[in-house]
Amino acid sequence: SLWYGKNPGLDRSMDAIKHGSHAGTSPLGGVLAVAGDDHLAKSSAFGHQSEYGFVDCLMPVLAPSDVADILSLGLFGWALSRYCGSWVGVKLAGSICESSALITLPDENLSFPTPWDFSLPADGVHLRWPEAFDAMEARAKSVKLPAALAFARAAGIDRTLSGDARGDSRGKLGIISSGRAFAQLRLALQELGVSERDFPSLGLRLYKPAMVWPLEPEALLEFLRDLPTVLVVEDKRPLVEDQVKVLLHDRRPGAGTRVIGKHDERGHPLLPDSGEVDALKVALIIAQRLDLPAARGAEIAARVAQHSVAPAQIRLPFFCSGCPHNTSTRVPEGAIAVGGIGCHTLAMGMDRGMLTFSHMGGEGATWIGIAPFSGHEHVFQNLGDGTYQHSGYLGIRAAVIAGVNITFKILYNDAVAMTGGQPVEGLPTVPRMTRQLAAEGVAQVVVVTDEPHKYPTGDAFARGVTVHHRDALDRLQRELQNVPGVTAIVYDQTCAAEKRRRRKAGAFPDPARRVVINELVCEGCGDCGVQSNCLSIVPIETEFGRKRQIDQQSCNKDFSCLKGFCPSFVTIEGGRLKTKQTLAGCGMLPPAEQTTPVGAVSRILLAGIGGTGVVTVGALLGMAARIEGLVASVNDVTGMAQKGGPVLGHVQIARDASSLAGERIPLGGADLLLAIDLVVATMPDAMSRLGPHTHAIANLDATQTGAFTRNIDALVDSDALIERLRDRVETVESLLALQAARAAVGDPIAAGLLMTGYAIQGGRIPIGPESMEEAIRMNGVAVDRNIAALRWGRRLAADPAAQQELGMTAPTQFTMVQQIERRAAFLRDYQDDRYAARYRSLIDNVRAAESKIMPDSDALTSAVAWTAFRLMTYKDEYEVARLHSQPMFRTGIAAQFEGDYQLRFHFSPPLLARRDRNTGRPRKIAFGQWVLPVLRTLASLRFLRGTHFDPFGWTAERKLERQLIVDYEVLVSQLCADLSDTTHALAVRLAELPAEIRGYGPVKQASLKQFHTARGQLLAELDRHSAPNGPTAPIPSESSQTAESTKTARTTRQ
Repeated sequence: SLWYGKNPGLDRSMDAIKHGSHAGTSPLGGVLAVAGDDHLAKSSAFGHQSEYGFVDCLMPVLAPSDVADILSLGLFGWALSRYCGSWVGVKLAGSICESSALITLPDENLSFPTPWDFSLPADGVHLRWPEAFDAMEARAKSVKLPAALAFARAAGIDRTLSGDARGDSRGKLGIISSGRAFAQLRLALQELGVSERDFPSLGLRLYKPAMVWPLEPEALLEFLRDLPTVLVVEDKRPLVEDQVKVLLHDRRPGAGTRVIGKHDERGHPLLPDSGEVDALKVALIIAQRLDLPAARGAEIAARVAQHSVAPAQIRLPFFCSGCPHNTSTRVPEGAIAVGGIGCHTLAMGMDRGMLTFSHMGGEGATWIGIAPFSGHEHVFQNLGDGTYQHSGYLGIRAAVIAGVNITFKILYNDAVAMTGGQPVEGLPTVPRMTRQLAAEGVAQVVVVTDEPHKYPTGDAFARGVTVHHRDALDRLQRELQNVPGVTAIVYDQTCAAEKRRRRKAGAFPDPARRVVINELVCEGCGDCGVQSNCLSIVPIETEFGRKRQIDQQSCNKDFSCLKGFCPSFVTIEGGRLKTKQTLAGCGMLPPAEQTTPVGAVSRILLAGIGGTGVVTVGALLGMAARIEGLVASVNDVTGMAQKGGPVLGHVQIARDASSLAGERIPLGGADLLLAIDLVVATMPDAMSRLGPHTHAIANLDATQTGAFTRNIDALVDSDALIERLRDRVETVESLLALQAARAAVGDPIAAGLLMTGYAIQGGRIPIGPESMEEAIRMNGVAVDRNIAALRWGRRLAADPAAQQELGMTAPTQFTMVQQIERRAAFLRDYQDDRYAARYRSLIDNVRAAESKIMPDSDALTSAVAWTAFRLMTYKDEYEVARLHSQPMFRTGIAAQFEGDYQLRFHFSPPLLARRDRNTGRPRKIAFGQWVLPVLRTLASLRFLRGTHFDPFGWTAERKLERQLIVDYEVLVSQLCADLSDTTHALAVRLAELPAEIRGYGPVKQASLKQFHTARGQLLAELDRHSAPNGPTAPIPSESSQTAESTKTARTTRQ
């Protein structure tokens, strides 16, 4: 049998495993306990090292070094367990588990010799009962472990590589290494240009113990004979090194062999005892101790020296679009919360009042100790449904017994999203959870859900449980803060990723409803992102500034973005997204350029985002290599990729397996970088693999990071990231891969394969296009689409102008004069000719003043031209109606959707919208398509704007917007009057600042407060830079009317 767990699972299971191993196995059985070790804590809190846990259980420990070893040592481990009567531990490094390779399978009739120098006791070593526990321990030490050593010795699983297994009087350096570290050692020697043929001349011997505890002494002592220095290369703590030292001390006390590893001969740190051993750093150590050409060591040293790179931007894991945790992990202002284990832990990096976090099953129990000393009366504790079912209910029980004030938020997502989306064990239901919570003594339980209608009155909840819509979460949390003792919220909403999977399989309702944003109505304020925390709200650069749009490909129909206080949102009810009925034909393709010949090894680094096909591209490259008669290894560094985190694919292709050493590309060793995502490609882990010989193919289409949901200016700067690549590699080619994939095959997820075709066409990958297409056919998923994407990548590499066939035209660039005229024309449509003339006059005055002081600059003119336009086109009821009723908007929707659909507009009109008791904001009301004639009529009445007959013009918000224009004209006039070369830069900043006033209603009010603060600071700075006599007239810091409006304005509806 086989037990598997990550190292934290081993920690939690130690008592059971120790009892099982001590009790023993059966003659025809055998038990492997396999622990997955995440050395670098990619998906764990701390780095792992499982060997010592197995040692504490007195279990032999095996350490595979590659994929092939997993099979061969796994079979040996079962045979060993049967023979010695003990469970056998297997340490699997995460990087090996994440690798794939083409290997020769072990012989299915594989057998192992019986030891000739060891006799099992007459009563055997296997499971028996009853047996005293102290007798079990004694037998494990005196019989089972010696039996394991004898079995390993007879099987010869520990290998010596030297050309002379008995030792060599000319031996200069012996190296002992096992597990993942042995693969790094092989890679280190490969990078130094040292092969096994060179070992005798260099005086080098290698030893690879497969069983790392206990070490088999006889073969090891033979290896150590006459060696002056032994280097032990292993990850983490020195398990093997310590055993070697003890063995030499006990068996060869006068040998004089120096053992180095974690420390050198002088006691200085040498190899790390945390993280992982790196091949190039091992190579440096070897080069210093062998007679190798100095140039080899120098080249390695240079690559190591340049590997530390500070990231320009980082891509952190983030909640999926529509993830329940986007809402469920929020807490009231000023409240504190504690995290736990699960996807919701990502809230630790957001503004969610997170105090600390807990280990799995300890959720809530930590507060028992913290509460008396924290100064806080209450805390919220996040608890996933999987953890609740596993052990989390114990923390709730403990909190009830302790009588602390705590609200558990049990996040019922209907799936264990962190580990593949499988159902929670036992299939708990929300009603059953409420009954269990009530039985544990929880004072009050409420259910919050996005679908309250699915629970009919009288459903089997505990007595007193009430069901609420998720919009009431903040109010409910504030109420529960004041309830003494333990309370609970069961937040019920299906995991977004699982919902998406089920919808694809037709196993989950898929509402015929989509959200779109009218970009002209959008203010770019970001309130929709604040309300929803959703990654499917993406920026789009337009002639009228940066706006928002919904990425329909990634949208999971959570609809919380509609809570953004903005009239730009329109829902499409019915119909469906248009899909590409036919794949764009790419025409005749020229032959690919001469394929790069495979030397010792060809190394390709893939850099992208989880869920965008990076792993698939790596697997297809590996299969295509096999089709071509080559060998390949593929290692996927995924971490928390399922949460939109970074993914790296290390693909290595060679002519024979002996050239493939190490599961990952060494520092500075990549021949080709496919930067499917530029942010990931320029993060340290990827950049460290690049070198002066690397060729990069980069996708210029930026995917925003999670920071954009909270900071409207946190954008990915593709140009800056490309420059970072240029500074690091030999050449960089770039293309708009997401746009090309969407245009060619209708799905941006095909961008990775499109870029692969681009690289193959240019001869950058040692695989022919025919083999790649055959691999796609063998994979059997979206075959036509993927082959089309591959071919279009080839076409774009051969003929960049072919993007025009896909409708990918560059946006029109306008001169400043053209921009001014286009904005004046927009203002004419907005109001009338006189309004447009007012704008032109203001710009002409600024241009004249700036040309006198700074004839070579138009920065101030450009700033005023943009900001004045922004202020003068404030979006009142007339303008929102005009923009929504324009044919251009309807045409854009028709280009995206098909079928019988209706539009619904989401407004908060004056007099009609009541205030929401949960948020304090005016509520939004959905209006059907019947409202379009009303909107057109309202738009036609815009001539009333600003007159005594304007029914909307009397509201505080409209008065404020008109006054802002007047204030700005006064400001600009004064800036021009006092303009000098010393004040020019400050004048530009002041002229730009009002453009940051964005949003509607309460959002605009908050933006105004920030604007006035920033303007006051700039005006003070301007005063310090002005002429000694000061400005000729005062610049208004805030007009009396504006100030009065700001103070008294009630929140007006959109």
